[in-house]
Amino acid sequence: MTKLIKKTLVLTLALMTVFTYSLSSSVFAADRGSIYRVGSASRTIPKGVEFDLEVRKSPGLSDSMLKWTIGNTNIVRFDDDDIYDDEIELRAVGTGTTTVTCHNSATGGSLSYQITVTNSGKGKIYRVGAASRTVRKGAEFDLEVRKSPGLSDSMLRWATSNKSVVRIDDDDIYDDEIELRAVGTGKATVTCHNLATGGSLSYKITVNSGKKGSIYRIGPARRTVELGDDFDLEVRKSAGLSDNALRWTIGNKNILRFDDSDITDDEVELVALRTGTTTVTCHNTTTGGKLTYTITVVNHGYDDDWDDDWDDDWDDEWDD
Repeated sequence: MTKLIKKTLVLTLALMTVFTYSLSSSVFAADRGSIYRVGSASRTIPKGVEFDLEVRKSPGLSDSMLKWTIGNTNIVRFDDDDIYDDEIELRAVGTGTTTVTCHNSATGGSLSYQITVTNSGKGKIYRVGAASRTVRKGAEFDLEVRKSPGLSDSMLRWATSNKSVVRIDDDDIYDDEIELRAVGTGKATVTCHNLATGGSLSYKITVNSGKKGSIYRIGPARRTVELGDDFDLEVRKSAGLSDNALRWTIGNKNILRFDDSDITDDEVELVALRTGTTTVTCHNTTTGGKLTYTITVVNHGYDDDWDDDWDDDWDDEWDD
Protein backbone atom coordinates (compact mmCIF):
# COMPACT_ATOMS: atom_id res chain seq x y z
CA MET A 1 0.00 0.00 0.00
CA THR A 2 2.86 2.33 0.88
CA LYS A 3 4.58 1.66 -2.47
CA LEU A 4 1.33 2.35 -4.32
CA ILE A 5 0.91 5.70 -2.57
CA LYS A 6 4.50 6.67 -3.36
CA LYS A 7 4.03 5.76 -7.04
CA THR A 8 0.80 7.76 -7.14
CA LEU A 9 2.46 10.79 -5.61
CA VAL A 10 5.39 10.63 -8.00
CA LEU A 11 3.04 10.31 -10.98
CA THR A 12 0.90 13.21 -9.77
CA LEU A 13 3.93 15.47 -9.30
CA ALA A 14 5.19 14.58 -12.76
CA LEU A 15 1.85 15.36 -14.34
CA MET A 16 1.64 18.66 -12.47
CA THR A 17 5.14 19.59 -13.66
CA VAL A 18 4.24 18.83 -17.29
CA PHE A 19 0.98 20.78 -16.99
CA THR A 20 2.68 23.80 -15.41
CA TYR A 21 5.41 23.80 -18.07
CA SER A 22 2.83 23.51 -20.85
CA LEU A 23 0.73 26.31 -19.40
CA SER A 24 3.78 28.60 -18.98
CA SER A 25 4.92 27.81 -22.51
CA SER A 26 1.47 28.59 -23.88
CA VAL A 27 1.26 31.94 -22.02
CA PHE A 28 4.79 32.87 -23.11
CA ALA A 29 4.06 31.90 -26.72
CA ALA A 30 0.86 33.95 -26.73
CA ASP A 31 2.64 36.99 -25.29
CA ARG A 32 5.85 36.70 -27.26
CA GLY A 33 6.28 39.69 -29.62
CA SER A 34 2.83 41.17 -28.96
CA ILE A 35 1.88 44.86 -29.31
CA TYR A 36 -0.76 46.70 -27.34
CA ARG A 37 -2.66 49.88 -28.19
CA VAL A 38 -1.81 53.02 -26.20
CA GLY A 39 -4.81 55.31 -25.77
CA SER A 40 -8.08 55.44 -27.67
CA ALA A 41 -8.58 53.56 -30.93
CA SER A 42 -10.43 56.56 -32.44
CA ARG A 43 -9.07 60.09 -32.51
CA THR A 44 -10.44 63.40 -33.82
CA ILE A 45 -7.75 65.90 -34.87
CA PRO A 46 -8.05 69.47 -36.25
CA LYS A 47 -6.56 69.96 -39.71
CA GLY A 48 -2.94 71.09 -39.60
CA VAL A 49 -2.17 69.59 -36.20
CA GLU A 50 0.90 67.43 -35.53
CA PHE A 51 0.19 64.39 -33.36
CA ASP A 52 1.69 61.05 -32.25
CA LEU A 53 0.43 57.48 -32.15
CA GLU A 54 2.04 54.75 -30.05
CA VAL A 55 1.96 51.03 -29.25
CA ARG A 56 3.46 49.18 -26.31
CA LYS A 57 5.64 46.15 -27.05
CA SER A 58 6.11 42.95 -25.08
CA PRO A 59 9.72 42.20 -24.02
CA GLY A 60 12.06 41.08 -26.75
CA LEU A 61 10.22 42.69 -29.67
CA SER A 62 12.45 45.13 -31.54
CA ASP A 63 11.34 48.31 -33.29
CA SER A 64 12.47 46.85 -36.62
CA MET A 65 9.60 44.32 -36.39
CA LEU A 66 7.05 47.15 -36.53
CA LYS A 67 5.90 49.12 -39.56
CA TRP A 68 3.33 51.91 -39.75
CA THR A 69 1.05 52.57 -42.73
CA ILE A 70 -1.62 55.17 -43.52
CA GLY A 71 -4.87 54.40 -45.31
CA ASN A 72 -5.24 57.80 -47.00
CA THR A 73 -2.21 60.07 -47.16
CA ASN A 74 -4.39 62.96 -48.38
CA ILE A 75 -5.86 63.09 -44.87
CA VAL A 76 -2.92 62.13 -42.68
CA ARG A 77 0.76 62.02 -43.60
CA PHE A 78 3.93 60.89 -41.86
CA ASP A 79 5.90 63.66 -40.18
CA ASP A 80 8.63 61.21 -39.18
CA ASP A 81 11.57 59.76 -41.12
CA ASP A 82 11.36 56.41 -39.30
CA ILE A 83 8.18 54.37 -39.76
CA TYR A 84 9.76 51.34 -37.99
CA ASP A 85 9.19 52.27 -34.36
CA ASP A 86 6.74 51.87 -31.49
CA GLU A 87 5.82 55.55 -31.85
CA ILE A 88 5.10 57.60 -34.98
CA GLU A 89 4.76 61.34 -35.65
CA LEU A 90 1.97 62.41 -38.01
CA ARG A 91 0.30 65.53 -39.38
CA ALA A 92 -3.36 66.07 -40.26
CA VAL A 93 -3.31 67.57 -43.76
CA GLY A 94 -6.87 67.13 -45.06
CA THR A 95 -10.37 66.61 -43.73
CA GLY A 96 -11.97 63.15 -43.58
CA THR A 97 -11.44 59.78 -41.88
CA THR A 98 -8.63 57.29 -42.38
CA THR A 99 -6.77 54.57 -40.52
CA VAL A 100 -3.20 54.46 -39.28
CA THR A 101 -1.95 50.92 -38.68
CA CYS A 102 1.03 49.43 -36.85
CA HIS A 103 1.97 46.06 -38.42
CA ASN A 104 3.79 43.46 -36.31
CA SER A 105 5.93 41.31 -38.63
CA ALA A 106 6.91 39.04 -35.72
CA THR A 107 3.35 37.70 -35.36
CA GLY A 108 1.66 38.88 -38.55
CA GLY A 109 -0.80 40.88 -36.45
CA SER A 110 -1.57 44.60 -36.46
CA LEU A 111 -3.28 47.39 -34.54
CA SER A 112 -5.19 50.23 -36.19
CA TYR A 113 -6.22 53.72 -35.10
CA GLN A 114 -9.13 55.49 -36.78
CA ILE A 115 -8.30 59.16 -37.34
CA THR A 116 -10.93 61.77 -38.18
CA VAL A 117 -9.61 65.15 -39.30
CA THR A 118 -11.93 68.13 -39.00
CA ASN A 119 -11.70 71.65 -40.36
CA SER A 120 -12.48 73.11 -36.95
CA GLY A 121 -13.80 76.66 -36.79
CA LYS A 122 -12.30 77.05 -33.33
CA GLY A 123 -8.93 78.62 -32.75
CA LYS A 124 -9.24 81.72 -34.93
CA ILE A 125 -6.61 84.43 -35.25
CA TYR A 126 -7.15 88.18 -35.53
CA ARG A 127 -4.93 90.87 -36.99
CA VAL A 128 -3.24 93.29 -34.60
CA GLY A 129 -2.73 96.73 -36.15
CA ALA A 130 -2.85 97.81 -39.78
CA ALA A 131 -2.79 95.28 -42.64
CA SER A 132 -0.32 97.43 -44.59
CA ARG A 133 2.91 98.79 -43.15
CA THR A 134 5.71 100.97 -44.49
CA VAL A 135 9.15 100.54 -42.92
CA ARG A 136 12.58 101.82 -43.76
CA LYS A 137 15.38 99.60 -45.03
CA GLY A 138 17.42 98.22 -42.16
CA ALA A 139 14.61 98.54 -39.59
CA GLU A 140 13.74 95.75 -37.18
CA PHE A 141 10.01 95.40 -36.51
CA ASP A 142 7.40 92.99 -35.17
CA LEU A 143 4.09 91.67 -36.45
CA GLU A 144 1.49 90.09 -34.21
CA VAL A 145 -1.83 88.25 -34.25
CA ARG A 146 -4.29 87.71 -31.42
CA LYS A 147 -5.47 84.14 -30.79
CA SER A 148 -8.86 82.92 -29.62
CA PRO A 149 -8.82 80.80 -26.42
CA GLY A 150 -7.41 77.28 -26.75
CA LEU A 151 -5.21 77.93 -29.79
CA SER A 152 -1.57 77.20 -29.01
CA ASP A 153 1.45 78.96 -30.53
CA SER A 154 2.45 75.68 -32.19
CA MET A 155 -0.60 76.00 -34.45
CA LEU A 156 0.74 79.23 -35.99
CA ARG A 157 3.46 79.46 -38.63
CA TRP A 158 4.88 82.66 -40.17
CA ALA A 159 6.30 83.02 -43.68
CA THR A 160 7.54 85.88 -45.87
CA SER A 161 6.93 86.03 -49.61
CA ASN A 162 10.17 87.87 -50.44
CA LYS A 163 13.18 87.19 -48.24
CA SER A 164 15.27 89.74 -50.12
CA VAL A 165 12.91 92.49 -48.91
CA VAL A 166 11.69 91.25 -45.51
CA ARG A 167 13.53 88.56 -43.58
CA ILE A 168 12.34 86.66 -40.52
CA ASP A 169 14.72 87.62 -37.70
CA ASP A 170 13.33 85.17 -35.16
CA ASP A 171 14.39 81.66 -34.11
CA ASP A 172 10.77 80.58 -33.60
CA ILE A 173 8.33 80.94 -36.49
CA TYR A 174 5.60 79.16 -34.48
CA ASP A 175 4.29 82.00 -32.32
CA ASP A 176 1.64 84.74 -32.17
CA GLU A 177 4.37 87.34 -32.71
CA ILE A 178 7.29 87.41 -35.13
CA GLU A 179 10.45 89.52 -35.34
CA LEU A 180 11.41 90.76 -38.81
CA ARG A 181 14.04 92.86 -40.52
CA ALA A 182 13.68 95.02 -43.63
CA VAL A 183 16.73 94.04 -45.69
CA GLY A 184 15.94 95.51 -49.11
CA THR A 185 13.61 98.01 -50.76
CA GLY A 186 10.42 96.74 -52.36
CA LYS A 187 7.26 94.92 -51.29
CA ALA A 188 6.68 91.66 -49.43
CA THR A 189 3.78 89.85 -47.82
CA VAL A 190 4.25 88.39 -44.36
CA THR A 191 1.65 85.73 -43.53
CA CYS A 192 0.63 83.99 -40.32
CA HIS A 193 -0.79 80.56 -41.18
CA ASN A 194 -3.32 79.03 -38.79
CA LEU A 195 -2.62 75.30 -38.95
CA ALA A 196 -5.66 74.48 -36.83
CA THR A 197 -8.14 75.88 -39.37
CA GLY A 198 -6.14 76.12 -42.57
CA GLY A 199 -6.72 79.90 -42.62
CA SER A 200 -4.20 82.74 -42.61
CA LEU A 201 -3.70 86.47 -42.07
CA SER A 202 -1.35 88.56 -44.19
CA TYR A 203 0.43 91.88 -43.74
CA LYS A 204 1.63 93.83 -46.78
CA ILE A 205 5.01 95.40 -46.11
CA THR A 206 6.59 98.17 -48.18
CA VAL A 207 10.26 98.86 -47.53
CA ASN A 208 11.66 102.25 -48.55
CA SER A 209 15.20 103.52 -48.34
CA GLY A 210 14.14 106.65 -46.45
CA LYS A 211 15.04 110.20 -47.36
CA LYS A 212 17.92 112.41 -46.40
CA GLY A 213 17.04 114.26 -43.26
CA SER A 214 14.07 112.05 -42.43
CA ILE A 215 12.40 111.65 -39.06
CA TYR A 216 10.94 108.40 -37.75
CA ARG A 217 8.11 107.86 -35.32
CA ILE A 218 8.92 106.26 -31.98
CA GLY A 219 5.93 104.44 -30.50
CA PRO A 220 2.34 104.19 -31.76
CA ALA A 221 0.64 107.05 -33.62
CA ARG A 222 -2.37 106.99 -31.29
CA ARG A 223 -1.98 107.37 -27.52
CA THR A 224 -4.31 107.61 -24.55
CA VAL A 225 -3.22 109.52 -21.42
CA GLU A 226 -4.91 110.42 -18.15
CA LEU A 227 -6.01 113.90 -17.23
CA GLY A 228 -3.15 115.69 -15.47
CA ASP A 229 -0.42 113.43 -16.84
CA ASP A 230 2.85 114.86 -18.07
CA PHE A 231 4.35 112.81 -20.91
CA ASP A 232 6.85 112.88 -23.76
CA LEU A 233 6.63 112.42 -27.50
CA GLU A 234 9.71 111.63 -29.54
CA VAL A 235 11.00 111.14 -33.07
CA ARG A 236 14.27 109.69 -34.27
CA LYS A 237 16.30 111.65 -36.83
CA SER A 238 18.43 110.36 -39.68
CA ALA A 239 22.08 111.33 -39.68
CA GLY A 240 22.82 115.00 -40.38
CA LEU A 241 19.43 116.43 -39.41
CA SER A 242 19.70 119.00 -36.60
CA ASP A 243 17.19 119.64 -33.83
CA ASN A 244 16.69 123.15 -35.22
CA ALA A 245 15.07 121.64 -38.32
CA LEU A 246 12.21 120.27 -36.18
CA ARG A 247 9.21 122.17 -34.82
CA TRP A 248 6.34 120.77 -32.68
CA THR A 249 2.74 122.05 -32.74
CA ILE A 250 -0.46 121.19 -30.84
CA GLY A 251 -3.84 121.03 -32.56
CA ASN A 252 -5.91 122.09 -29.53
CA LYS A 253 -4.04 123.88 -26.76
CA ASN A 254 -7.08 123.67 -24.47
CA ILE A 255 -6.50 119.89 -24.24
CA LEU A 256 -2.69 119.76 -24.19
CA ARG A 257 0.07 122.27 -23.61
CA PHE A 258 3.83 122.13 -23.94
CA ASP A 259 5.66 121.55 -20.68
CA ASP A 260 8.94 122.27 -22.43
CA SER A 261 10.54 125.61 -23.30
CA ASP A 262 12.18 124.12 -26.42
CA ILE A 263 9.77 122.93 -29.11
CA THR A 264 12.57 122.59 -31.72
CA ASP A 265 13.91 119.22 -30.63
CA ASP A 266 13.54 115.51 -31.37
CA GLU A 267 11.64 115.12 -28.07
CA VAL A 268 8.99 117.29 -26.48
CA GLU A 269 7.31 117.34 -23.06
CA LEU A 270 3.54 117.87 -22.71
CA VAL A 271 0.85 117.94 -20.04
CA ALA A 272 -2.81 116.89 -20.32
CA LEU A 273 -5.14 119.80 -19.34
CA ARG A 274 -8.64 118.62 -20.33
CA THR A 275 -10.37 115.49 -21.58
CA GLY A 276 -10.74 115.19 -25.33
CA THR A 277 -8.72 114.33 -28.44
CA THR A 278 -6.17 116.41 -30.30
CA THR A 279 -3.05 116.05 -32.43
CA VAL A 280 0.60 116.80 -31.77
CA THR A 281 2.74 117.20 -34.89
CA CYS A 282 6.50 117.26 -35.45
CA HIS A 283 7.29 119.28 -38.59
CA ASN A 284 10.47 118.58 -40.54
CA THR A 285 11.40 121.93 -42.06
CA THR A 286 14.20 120.31 -44.10
CA THR A 287 11.92 118.08 -46.15
CA GLY A 288 8.55 119.74 -45.57
CA GLY A 289 7.28 116.46 -44.14
CA LYS A 290 5.73 115.81 -40.75
CA LEU A 291 4.72 113.13 -38.27
CA THR A 292 1.49 113.41 -36.29
CA TYR A 293 0.45 111.77 -33.02
CA THR A 294 -3.22 111.62 -32.00
CA ILE A 295 -3.63 112.03 -28.24
CA THR A 296 -6.82 111.23 -26.29
CA VAL A 297 -7.07 112.49 -22.72
CA VAL A 298 -9.38 110.55 -20.38
CA ASN A 299 -10.27 110.98 -16.74
CA HIS A 300 -9.90 107.40 -15.50
CA GLY A 301 -8.56 103.90 -16.13
CA TYR A 302 -4.98 104.50 -17.24
CA ASP A 303 -1.70 104.46 -15.35
CA ASP A 304 0.44 107.55 -14.93
CA ASP A 305 3.51 105.94 -16.49
CA TRP A 306 2.01 105.12 -19.88
CA ASP A 307 4.85 106.84 -21.76
CA ASP A 308 7.36 104.36 -20.35
CA ASP A 309 5.40 101.37 -21.63
CA TRP A 310 5.74 101.83 -25.40
CA ASP A 311 8.17 99.69 -27.32
CA ASP A 312 10.68 101.19 -29.75
CA ASP A 313 9.81 98.42 -32.22
CA TRP A 314 7.03 100.73 -33.46
CA ASP A 315 9.54 103.16 -35.00
CA ASP A 316 8.70 102.04 -38.51
CA GLU A 317 7.31 105.16 -40.18
CA TRP A 318 8.83 108.36 -41.41
CA ASP A 319 7.65 111.73 -42.66
CA ASP A 320 6.61 112.01 -46.30
